[in-house]
Amino acid sequence: MSFITAGKFKGARLKRPMDRGVRATQQKVREAVFNIIGDRVDDGHFVDVCCGSGAMGLEALSRGAGHVTFIDIDIQLAKTNYKGLSGAPPVTILKGDAADCVRRITTPINGLFMDPPWEKHELYEAALKAIFESDILAPGAVLVIEHFKKNIMTDYLPSNMTHKLYKYGDTHLTVGIKG
Repeated sequence: MSFITAGKFKGARLKRPMDRGVRATQQKVREAVFNIIGDRVDDGHFVDVCCGSGAMGLEALSRGAGHVTFIDIDIQLAKTNYKGLSGAPPVTILKGDAADCVRRITTPINGLFMDPPWEKHELYEAALKAIFESDILAPGAVLVIEHFKKNIMTDYLPSNMTHKLYKYGDTHLTVGIKG
């Protein structure tokens, strides 16, 4: 069991995947992500790609995101966790391939978190390609990619995006900000 760390729904319990092969984002990494993002998603649109339990998107909702979109091929756990938040505003839940779902988003995105299975490089590449081709990141939007330390994500980022790498053991975060 994990829980939301801050905001309106602080302390709300979140169910985690039962599949031991699924790697959920560590709580300390979630907190770090939102320390990095700061208030960039306040009242904005946050997207949680490969959302799993929905923890990142629910954390964004708790911290003041105006709208959250969850994307995954299996959205049941994210739905269950969302339904457990009494009084939560409506969200969008898209089931399917990450790249295809990203292409369905029509409103500008202020923050996006992406955490596919680390060994699925093709998911990273396809989803990032869809994000940049559809030009859905608002100016100043922050893109956070969680990945294994040996994977290099900066090769996928466009030249108009400044970036920085954060390290948490084997977990690395590549953070890009759209210029």
